[in-house]
Amino acid sequence: MQTNDLKYTWRSKQRLPVQKRNFTCMQSHTIASIDTMGRVFVCMDCWVPWPVAELRKLDSIDSIWHQPNSKRIQRSTNRGNFKFCDIASCGIHKDVPVKPRELHIGIDDSCNLRCPSCREHLIFHSTGTQYEHKLKLVYQLSSLLERHNQQLRLIIGSNGDAFASSIYQQFYRVYNCNPLHEFELRTNGLMVRSIDNIDIFQQVKQLHVSIDAGTEKTYELVRLGGRWRKLIDSLNYIQQLDVPTRLLLTVQRSNLYDLPQFADLCEHYGFEGWVNILQDWGTWPNYEHHRVHTVQDKLYNDYSELRENLKDRINFEDLKLVTA
Repeated sequence: MQTNDLKYTWRSKQRLPVQKRNFTCMQSHTIASIDTMGRVFVCMDCWVPWPVAELRKLDSIDSIWHQPNSKRIQRSTNRGNFKFCDIASCGIHKDVPVKPRELHIGIDDSCNLRCPSCREHLIFHSTGTQYEHKLKLVYQLSSLLERHNQQLRLIIGSNGDAFASSIYQQFYRVYNCNPLHEFELRTNGLMVRSIDNIDIFQQVKQLHVSIDAGTEKTYELVRLGGRWRKLIDSLNYIQQLDVPTRLLLTVQRSNLYDLPQFADLCEHYGFEGWVNILQDWGTWPNYEHHRVHTVQDKLYNDYSELRENLKDRINFEDLKLVTA
């Protein structure tokens, strides 16, 4: 199951010397994620890239954290050696206690946009063998959730769009609402009206709406395929839903100077604002050219000044990593 698309291979990772840290992490005991292939991971697959099971072979949600490989990873993080973890990416620097259980669902990477910071071309599964495979995965997931009568937070849209995806739309149709489950849906917001199972909104505890801009000109530059007017219409609709909502902007060269307008937009709707740092997903050969949040970047001083001026109005991920 340690296939070539993983960030590491088992042998290359094991050859690296293990440096004992003076902190521990308990997330591998309560957090899990499912990737596009249906592989299951404890913690997040981008931070602990070792699958512990396959979704189609699970007999319960609870069994995720009791797999043999889950126990190996848990022992490692309990001791502070993080042998299986990419702690440079997750940003851990102090003890992380046990948290309520979360399941991050990344079965489908379909999206109605093709933002350059995220993907090289449009990805959308609506027919074919991959589509059928993913449908089987969501049916299996729904079946497991029906038997999971415990508290659980479900995060949908980690690598695709929670509303645009035909796969997730089908999941909402077959999922039987359980008041012990709560949802966090991640989306670009443009298709927020498309969910047929309106009852599921009673269980949505937070919406994450990624817009990456504060003005029409910038939005239509960085959110390829999106239209500002449709976004505003969707934000008006979301405001009526009365669901706690966070607007997100991944800061980069193309949208840096939209930060004040982004803050204005968050305040206008009464939504929480969050500025994320740009990650390298391999879609840009010159990733460093677009980055602004590290000291060696040409626009870092401008970013620093804007962040200082706006930090009391919106949240900045890199500040949270330092002070959390």
